[in-house]
Amino acid sequence: MIRRLALSAGLLLTSALSAAPLVRELGDGLGYARIAQLPDDLPDTAKVPGPALVLDLRNVPATTDTANAFALWLTLQDRAKAPLLVLLNPDTAPLIREVLHSQAGRPGILTLGPTTPDYAPDIVVPISADADRLAYAALDNTCPIADLVPTPTSSPPRPPSRPPVPTTSCSPAPSTCTAPSAPSTASSHGPARTIERRLKQRPLPWPSPRQSAPPRQPSPRASIGHARFP
Repeated sequence: MIRRLALSAGLLLTSALSAAPLVRELGDGLGYARIAQLPDDLPDTAKVPGPALVLDLRNVPATTDTANAFALWLTLQDRAKAPLLVLLNPDTAPLIREVLHSQAGRPGILTLGPTTPDYAPDIVVPISADADRLAYAALDNTCPIADLVPTPTSSPPRPPSRPPVPTTSCSPAPSTCTAPSAPSTASSHGPARTIERRLKQRPLPWPSPRQSAPPRQPSPRASIGHARFP
């Protein structure tokens, strides 16, 4: 629940500033109190709508006396079951941030806002100074809170599906689907089997090992020395 309340309070940080105090209901058991001057604008928790409270202290000045009054008001808050979410910005008085720092660790009290050189809130909300100054007109008494907090969708958008990768050479009609033909025997076994088959069909005319070669005829030139002349 605290996470949901912190989200709603963080969205309010994008609202513009106004010097007028404001108390209103945000819905879901969450009240809102915008402070312009301490301690006069500190709300009576019995009259604030909703058990949980967003206390907006952005751009609020403070003196030692007003900071002590705020510290006293803060010690009287029992927020174990009804969280107190405090909105801050760099223009919040350093004395107010010191009071909140002294209350760090108390259950149910959380600070939200951008970090400053001397203070880091419990929940950091990165926002520029210009964006922090531009809002708040939407938080007047006539603007519905539904216009400020966008309604989340029930489920995130689904990514576009990819077309299935075909595993067979199919035509669009399922009945004409045919599996790819198997490769032929000659192509699968290569040229070696083809040559072997050719040799078996037409053996070469090599002489048999047992067949002797025919006797050699004497050369005519060799018999010239033995010829007789008249």
